[in-house]
Amino acid sequence: MVDNIFGLNQKGKALYIFFLKLIYLLNLIIIMNQITIDLGELQNSCFIVMPFDPLYQTEYEKIIHPALLELEIKCIRGDEIYSKQRIMDDIWSSIRSCRLVIAELTGRNPNVLYEVGLAHAIGKPVIILTRNAEDVPFDLKDLRYLYYDTNNPFWGEI
Repeated sequence: MVDNIFGLNQKGKALYIFFLKLIYLLNLIIIMNQITIDLGELQNSCFIVMPFDPLYQTEYEKIIHPALLELEIKCIRGDEIYSKQRIMDDIWSSIRSCRLVIAELTGRNPNVLYEVGLAHAIGKPVIILTRNAEDVPFDLKDLRYLYYDTNNPFWGEI
Protein backbone atom coordinates (compact mmCIF):
# COMPACT_ATOMS: atom_id res chain seq x y z
CA MET A 1 0.00 0.00 0.00
CA VAL A 2 1.29 3.45 -0.95
CA ASP A 3 1.09 5.61 2.14
CA ASN A 4 2.80 8.77 0.96
CA ILE A 5 2.23 9.16 -2.77
CA PHE A 6 3.27 12.84 -2.89
CA GLY A 7 6.22 12.48 -0.56
CA LEU A 8 4.59 14.78 1.99
CA ASN A 9 5.43 14.74 5.66
CA GLN A 10 2.66 14.66 8.26
CA LYS A 11 2.24 18.46 8.25
CA GLY A 12 2.19 18.55 4.42
CA LYS A 13 -0.50 15.82 4.32
CA ALA A 14 -2.65 17.73 6.80
CA LEU A 15 -2.29 20.91 4.75
CA TYR A 16 -3.10 19.02 1.54
CA ILE A 17 -6.26 17.50 3.10
CA PHE A 18 -7.22 20.93 4.48
CA PHE A 19 -7.01 22.48 0.97
CA LEU A 20 -9.01 19.62 -0.57
CA LYS A 21 -11.74 20.18 1.99
CA LEU A 22 -11.59 23.94 1.42
CA ILE A 23 -11.96 23.49 -2.35
CA TYR A 24 -14.89 21.12 -1.74
CA LEU A 25 -16.60 23.64 0.54
CA LEU A 26 -16.01 26.52 -1.90
CA ASN A 27 -17.58 24.45 -4.68
CA LEU A 28 -20.60 23.78 -2.45
CA ILE A 29 -20.93 27.50 -1.71
CA ILE A 30 -20.75 28.35 -5.41
CA ILE A 31 -23.36 25.72 -6.25
CA MET A 32 -25.64 26.85 -3.39
CA ASN A 33 -25.35 30.53 -4.40
CA GLN A 34 -26.49 29.92 -7.96
CA ILE A 35 -29.89 31.47 -8.42
CA THR A 36 -32.41 29.81 -10.63
CA ILE A 37 -35.52 31.74 -11.59
CA ASP A 38 -38.48 29.70 -12.71
CA LEU A 39 -40.07 31.75 -15.48
CA GLY A 40 -43.01 29.41 -15.63
CA GLU A 41 -45.00 29.03 -18.81
CA LEU A 42 -44.51 31.87 -21.26
CA GLN A 43 -47.83 33.62 -21.92
CA ASN A 44 -48.76 35.58 -25.02
CA SER A 45 -48.99 38.68 -22.85
CA CYS A 46 -47.44 42.07 -22.27
CA PHE A 47 -47.01 43.46 -18.79
CA ILE A 48 -47.57 47.21 -18.62
CA VAL A 49 -45.43 49.07 -16.10
CA MET A 50 -46.74 52.58 -15.42
CA PRO A 51 -47.82 54.73 -12.50
CA PHE A 52 -51.38 54.14 -11.32
CA ASP A 53 -52.31 57.72 -12.07
CA PRO A 54 -55.19 59.19 -14.11
CA LEU A 55 -52.56 61.13 -16.09
CA TYR A 56 -51.62 57.91 -17.91
CA GLN A 57 -55.11 56.41 -18.23
CA THR A 58 -55.77 57.83 -21.72
CA GLU A 59 -52.43 56.55 -22.98
CA TYR A 60 -53.27 53.10 -21.67
CA GLU A 61 -56.92 52.93 -22.75
CA LYS A 62 -56.66 54.60 -26.16
CA ILE A 63 -53.24 53.49 -27.39
CA ILE A 64 -51.47 50.69 -25.54
CA HIS A 65 -54.40 48.39 -24.74
CA PRO A 66 -56.07 48.56 -28.21
CA ALA A 67 -52.73 48.09 -30.01
CA LEU A 68 -51.96 44.96 -28.03
CA LEU A 69 -55.48 43.60 -28.50
CA GLU A 70 -55.13 44.08 -32.25
CA LEU A 71 -51.94 42.01 -32.11
CA GLU A 72 -53.80 39.39 -30.04
CA ILE A 73 -51.46 39.94 -27.09
CA LYS A 74 -53.05 39.91 -23.66
CA CYS A 75 -52.49 43.22 -21.87
CA ILE A 76 -51.84 43.09 -18.11
CA ARG A 77 -51.36 46.02 -15.76
CA GLY A 78 -50.64 45.66 -12.04
CA ASP A 79 -53.82 47.40 -10.92
CA GLU A 80 -55.91 44.99 -13.00
CA ILE A 81 -54.72 41.92 -11.12
CA TYR A 82 -57.12 40.87 -8.39
CA SER A 83 -55.84 38.10 -6.16
CA LYS A 84 -55.27 37.40 -2.49
CA GLN A 85 -51.49 37.33 -2.67
CA ARG A 86 -49.19 40.32 -2.27
CA ILE A 87 -49.23 42.73 -5.22
CA MET A 88 -45.47 42.31 -5.76
CA ASP A 89 -45.94 38.55 -6.06
CA ASP A 90 -48.51 39.18 -8.80
CA ILE A 91 -46.27 41.70 -10.54
CA TRP A 92 -43.23 39.39 -10.35
CA SER A 93 -45.27 36.48 -11.71
CA SER A 94 -46.61 38.64 -14.55
CA ILE A 95 -43.14 39.89 -15.49
CA ARG A 96 -41.71 36.36 -15.45
CA SER A 97 -44.44 34.89 -17.67
CA CYS A 98 -45.01 37.70 -20.19
CA ARG A 99 -43.39 37.97 -23.63
CA LEU A 100 -42.50 41.64 -23.22
CA VAL A 101 -42.85 44.64 -20.93
CA ILE A 102 -43.96 48.15 -21.86
CA ALA A 103 -42.72 50.75 -19.35
CA GLU A 104 -43.84 54.37 -19.01
CA LEU A 105 -40.89 56.22 -17.47
CA THR A 106 -42.40 59.72 -17.43
CA GLY A 107 -42.08 61.09 -13.90
CA ARG A 108 -39.39 58.58 -12.83
CA ASN A 109 -41.78 56.63 -10.64
CA PRO A 110 -39.65 54.44 -8.30
CA ASN A 111 -42.01 51.46 -8.61
CA VAL A 112 -41.83 51.62 -12.40
CA LEU A 113 -38.03 51.76 -12.32
CA TYR A 114 -37.92 48.80 -9.89
CA GLU A 115 -40.15 46.70 -12.15
CA VAL A 116 -38.07 47.62 -15.22
CA GLY A 117 -35.02 46.42 -13.27
CA LEU A 118 -36.74 43.10 -12.53
CA ALA A 119 -37.58 42.66 -16.21
CA HIS A 120 -34.04 43.48 -17.30
CA ALA A 121 -32.56 41.11 -14.71
CA ILE A 122 -34.33 38.15 -16.30
CA GLY A 123 -33.78 39.27 -19.88
CA LYS A 124 -37.30 40.36 -20.81
CA PRO A 125 -37.54 42.80 -23.70
CA VAL A 126 -38.69 46.21 -22.44
CA ILE A 127 -40.24 48.92 -24.61
CA ILE A 128 -39.64 52.27 -22.92
CA LEU A 129 -42.11 55.15 -23.36
CA THR A 130 -41.65 58.70 -22.12
CA ARG A 131 -43.11 62.17 -22.49
CA ASN A 132 -39.86 63.66 -21.27
CA ALA A 133 -36.43 62.40 -22.37
CA GLU A 134 -34.97 63.73 -19.10
CA ASP A 135 -37.03 61.13 -17.21
CA VAL A 136 -35.05 58.27 -18.73
CA PRO A 137 -32.29 57.51 -16.18
CA PHE A 138 -28.64 57.60 -17.19
CA ASP A 139 -28.22 53.82 -17.15
CA LEU A 140 -31.20 53.37 -19.51
CA LYS A 141 -30.41 56.25 -21.88
CA ASP A 142 -28.37 54.02 -24.17
CA LEU A 143 -31.48 51.92 -24.80
CA ARG A 144 -33.93 53.09 -27.41
CA TYR A 145 -37.09 54.67 -26.11
CA LEU A 146 -40.25 56.04 -27.66
CA TYR A 147 -40.88 59.71 -27.03
CA TYR A 148 -44.40 61.04 -27.44
CA ASP A 149 -45.99 64.45 -27.04
CA THR A 150 -49.52 64.68 -25.65
CA ASN A 151 -49.70 68.25 -26.97
CA ASN A 152 -49.46 66.98 -30.54
CA PRO A 153 -52.93 67.47 -32.08
CA PHE A 154 -52.84 63.91 -33.48
CA TRP A 155 -51.78 62.25 -30.23
CA GLY A 156 -54.10 59.40 -29.29
CA GLU A 157 -55.56 58.96 -32.77
CA ILE A 158 -55.25 55.62 -34.47
